[in-house]
Amino acid sequence: MDLSEFMFTVEERDIAIHDGANSLIDLENTNTHLEAPYKAIVRSDTNTPISVVKSSYKVLPNEILINKLMRELVRLDTPFQVGDFHSFCNDVRMRLMIRFPELYLRDSESEIALSIFLQNSYDLICGVNYYFGAIRKVCTNGMFFWSSYQTVLCQTYIGL
Repeated sequence: MDLSEFMFTVEERDIAIHDGANSLIDLENTNTHLEAPYKAIVRSDTNTPISVVKSSYKVLPNEILINKLMRELVRLDTPFQVGDFHSFCNDVRMRLMIRFPELYLRDSESEIALSIFLQNSYDLICGVNYYFGAIRKVCTNGMFFWSSYQTVLCQTYIGL
């Protein structure tokens, strides 16, 4: 799977508002900038606004998260695959699925390969999340079931 679509850059920008006196917003006039505690998150390559967040919001770019995860995975003795079926990326949110085809959870009725899901968003839909376990899509609306646990991807794991 080509991960380049996940690697777009985002910028934090001041937010300018209409001053009521001019017909256009003057971005150079800092008097029209919305004061803290807000900033805009914008996709750099397309100049597309993604969200307005509090100034304290920390942007963690998809590229940094994915690269750190991949560096850890290549050190494993177990083969892995990037799964395109459950992976997606848009301007706002991404989810990356990594399958371990040789690691299974088995019961009397089924066999499910263990997987990792890495999620990130730029609009507060979710924080950086990391799911590991036997993950199975249950419903057409995207609902998932996993037989393990969910944990927030912590600083000690990704080394930030």
